[in-house]
Amino acid sequence: MVTLSEVLIIFVFCLLIVQFLKLQWARKPLPSGPAPLPFIGNFWRVFVKVDHNSLDKVCASRQLLDVISSAIVSGTEHYYL
Repeated sequence: MVTLSEVLIIFVFCLLIVQFLKLQWARKPLPSGPAPLPFIGNFWRVFVKVDHNSLDKVCASRQLLDVISSAIVSGTEHYYL
């Protein structure tokens, strides 16, 4: 039989997890990325093997396009080049 104290402990633990997730989702100034898991973080990714050769192939296939430079002129007169 489940006692009242066990139910309260589980309830408080669930509330803490929900509050933690709300705080994680409320942070918007950073760019999007993988959501860290509570208490574990992204430590599990240390053991995942990543194939860097596929990234090299993607980088090698990209070509450098024209570089567009611009000048900002401040003042009352505008000069167009």
